[in-house]
This record gives sequence, C-alpha cells and structure tokens, in this order.
Amino acid sequence: MRLRGLLPAGFAIGLVLLIGLYPGSVSSSGSAEAERYPLLLPSPKPMEFPFAEGELLEFEVFWKPVFLFPSFRAGRVRLKIEPGEYQGRPTFHIQAWAESEGTLSRVAGIEIRDYFESHVDRHDFRSYWNRQKLHEGSRRRELEITFDYESDGWTVREIDLAVDPSRVLRDVRKAEIPSPAVDVLSAFYLPRLFALSPGDTFSFDLNQNGTFRRIRVRIEKEEKVSIPLGSFSSIRMATVGGVFGIGGDLTIWYRSEPPGFPVRFET
Repeated sequence: MRLRGLLPAGFAIGLVLLIGLYPGSVSSSGSAEAERYPLLLPSPKPMEFPFAEGELLEFEVFWKPVFLFPSFRAGRVRLKIEPGEYQGRPTFHIQAWAESEGTLSRVAGIEIRDYFESHVDRHDFRSYWNRQKLHEGSRRRELEITFDYESDGWTVREIDLAVDPSRVLRDVRKAEIPSPAVDVLSAFYLPRLFALSPGDTFSFDLNQNGTFRRIRVRIEKEEKVSIPLGSFSSIRMATVGGVFGIGGDLTIWYRSEPPGFPVRFET
C-alpha cells in the first residue's frame, strides 16, 4: 500500500521524526480521578498485523518560516512498516526517510538526508532497537539505541561521522526502562492499534535521543481533513504541555476508519 499525504505549513522537516506518540495508558475525560489502565498487554502469540504488509506512507513537508508569509514545500518524509525479526524475535521492522527539497535547501543552504530504522516486538509493541543516520548539512551523526529488558537497561551509542576518523561521542548504558519502551518511529504507529475516542487522554514514555521523557496527549475531536489525496474522516490528537525539547506541541490527524493511517501533522 502506498499513500501520499501532507505535512502542512509549520512542520519543519528536521523535526518530523524526532518526536512521537505512545499511549502508555488512557483515561476517560469524565473525571480527574478516572481509572487509568495499560494499553499494551503481553500476548501469547504475535499480534494481528494491523497495517498493510509493506505499507509505505509518503508525506509532503511544507515550511512556514515567518508568520503571515506563505508556506513553501520543504521536502518529503516516507514511512514504511513490514514484518521483521530481531535476535530471533518476531518484530515490526519500521523505516523512515526524511529529505529536504526545493526552496528549503536553497534558502537555508542545508541539505537533509536522514534515515531511521527500528525493530519493535510483535507481542506487545515494545521497542528493541532504533538507529538514526542523520545527514543535515555538514552535520553527520549515527545514533543507535538498544533496549535490554532482561537486565532492565538500555545503551546509547552516538558517532560523529563528519570527521575523519569518525569519533565516538557517547557510548553509555543506562538503567530502568519505562516498560514497554517506545522509540521515535514506533510512536507514530501505536495509536492505530487502539480504539480512542474524543475526550480520552493518554501518556507515553518516549526515548528521544537516548533519554526518556513523559508526554501527555489529548484526543480532541473527529473532523474532516482535506489533503491533495482527498478528504478523510479523522480523529485529531494533540500533545499537551510540549513535545519538543525546546517546547511546542504536535497535532496529528489519524483516519477514523481502518487502517487508520495518519493523514496530517502540524506543529
């Protein structure tokens, strides 16, 4: 399955895959004391594949540098998910590519060619491994994060590839994984596994660049979203209290009907 969607004005391509959504728990909006319950439960067999096998989503990225100025096309992002295997375990293998194009490269003088890859468990969707190969202008980095649930820890290894010879910037091990862990790729797929309704709120523990951070998300409402591909009945979700390291919230529209793919992002 191949889908061409839209990342609208205000969404900078350099940030598109550095954040994500992960429902660690959900609560009804009826009361501040509403019962919270885990969304991910261990399964005796791999979960049903909730995505089209080999699903490829392609988004156009538009950037609006200054308020009241028109937006312009800045690049594209592609997301792909398919069955995989990691150290003998059945997984979802997720890949993503972020590339700058046109006006952004000419105006900013920066070429972006980023690649991301993850393996997440097919029993409970927890992340095992995430790799990021970042090529942004003269900056070239490789970041690898490995989650070891048996020892309750994770390792972070970061290499600067812009120098010769390459230089190791970080090679550390940290303890206590908020289980199940999520990475910056699996985050975009997880909400599609569950039936979420307007008024629900949920939290997630996101490992961003080797550090966990708790984020809150609110299911806002159902609405029609129009993109060049067509119009879709969608559920709008938004982070509350910021999602980026420097602040700022993210809004995502997921198609209401299966397979529930994201049709629009905005920050």
